Amino acid sequence: MTNLQFKYTNKPISSYESLSKTLSISIQEIHDIESKSNDFYTISKKIKKPDGSLRVTYKVHPRLRCVLDLLKKRVFDSVEAPEYILAGQKNRSYILNAKTHTESQMLLCEDIKSFFPSIHKKFVKKIFQHFFFFSPDISESLAEISTLNNYLVQGSPLSGEIANLIFFDLEPALVERLKKYNLRYTRYYDDIYISSKEHNFYEHTEEIKRQIYRMFNTVNLKPNRKKNKISKQSSRISVHNITVNSSKISPSKERLSMVRKKIYIFKCSIENNIDIQDLIGQYKSLQGHISTLKTQEYTKHKITKRELELLISKIDERLAKKYSRKFRSVKTKENFNKLANSSNLLTKISPRVTGVYKDEKMKAKKRLWK
Repeated sequence: MTNLQFKYTNKPISSYESLSKTLSISIQEIHDIESKSNDFYTISKKIKKPDGSLRVTYKVHPRLRCVLDLLKKRVFDSVEAPEYILAGQKNRSYILNAKTHTESQMLLCEDIKSFFPSIHKKFVKKIFQHFFFFSPDISESLAEISTLNNYLVQGSPLSGEIANLIFFDLEPALVERLKKYNLRYTRYYDDIYISSKEHNFYEHTEEIKRQIYRMFNTVNLKPNRKKNKISKQSSRISVHNITVNSSKISPSKERLSMVRKKIYIFKCSIENNIDIQDLIGQYKSLQGHISTLKTQEYTKHKITKRELELLISKIDERLAKKYSRKFRSVKTKENFNKLANSSNLLTKISPRVTGVYKDEKMKAKKRLWK
């Protein structure tokens, strides 16, 4: 790795006149949105995590969302992130994160507890003021509209960008120190991975942890000790549940077993003539899982895909033809498109079903677009 620093070369915003031009709104609108910013966030989902805690995501009102989108496009998209930041970056992904740690002899994983909702507004302001070099008042205003009740939330278009920058002043030095031990470092939002393909670095782990926790502490973040882990070559080593022991990544046995189970359920559903709508849902889900296996470089993904396609031919033709006649009751173009987009599976059952499906679809299209 050669690029260890975050880079931003655009001219700093030092006045509300400049900010107004950047965001394409009036100064009065900026102050009005700032004064009401907390009112523009509403809860979208509450998801229970494996550890029992809740992940809360938010929806941003269009009035604020437009401002945050422009801020991302005209400010944050100009940030060049270092190579070890692999989340939310063009041409980088969790797959690249896993590939960075292939052939690991040892891997240290560190997780940050309640990452997004633990990032306080004062540290968001610090990013605007000391990384972007915006003026203090501009930094305060932008920090206010970027947070809810003084903390970062998931669901905002800026949260990931801010999370990537949270250690902008300390992380490069940490990575540089680790390089002296010939260690590889990556961060995927709140997940930190440190590995070596040459040696076991167990004797250095306590000192490495101290340095990482010291970095966390500067922005009042805490490690999630329940998820922290050390893995060695003698056992399975994984990043994002992708095996990285060898020179090539591979999906976990748990993922492969899950896909096999879903294929079996799909097979049983077909044999028991389960409703076509349910079969369509199962098929689309399996398509996504097989696509993931391909992305994770599973060598037999083509065989798995062919197995799925062969099962489709066993779907009851009578039920498939009956489902095709749903086009007769469609009354709007929108509902026509929804049905057409969701039912393409039927054309893979047999030529006879395909003929009925295309005929019903064409009649409905002529009726709605006449």
